[in-house]
Amino acid sequence: MKLITGLSNKNEFAKTFLIDIDYTNKKALKKTINIDEKTLILKEEFHITFLGSTLADELYKHLKNKKKQSQEQIEQSYLKIENKTKEMLKTAEISYGTSCINEVPKKSLIFDCKCFLLEKKYENQEIREAIIQIIKLNIYEEFFKFLEGAFGYYPKRGIPKCHITIYYKNKPIGLNTYKDFEKYKIKEVELFN
Repeated sequence: MKLITGLSNKNEFAKTFLIDIDYTNKKALKKTINIDEKTLILKEEFHITFLGSTLADELYKHLKNKKKQSQEQIEQSYLKIENKTKEMLKTAEISYGTSCINEVPKKSLIFDCKCFLLEKKYENQEIREAIIQIIKLNIYEEFFKFLEGAFGYYPKRGIPKCHITIYYKNKPIGLNTYKDFEKYKIKEVELFN
């Protein structure tokens, strides 16, 4: 696992934090998959989003407005977050869950796990679909506890669901909070029999 940082597409100063993972069964997956007469494409890379664009923007505004940090201080805060995340990655372990509702972790190969087809309709009427797998990452909640303790920041809508996007149609779907599941059409699917 490796930390990747970038800039939010919502705010050129807000930093995103993704964890690049080696999805060992990628070679066993088909390049495209048809579900409900829809064709979805296999992602080229796999990652776990810690702070995507929405939360990165929210954290940036928190540091700037509530903590009254200058841009230089915000950059120092990002460096502190980056260093702490790299430290946490040394003990990171992924468990693959079988349910998005109760998050029962199950140590197993990907082939034993259930996945979910999500459909999201955007304001511009664009429809995106994705197949995701809910996972448990032992450092995920610790990351948000660190942000709360060090900077007084906790996501306004709660911690997002820890997941991996495997397939998508059009573009991947952003899952910024558990409540997003209530907004989307969701269907459990069997990718691996």
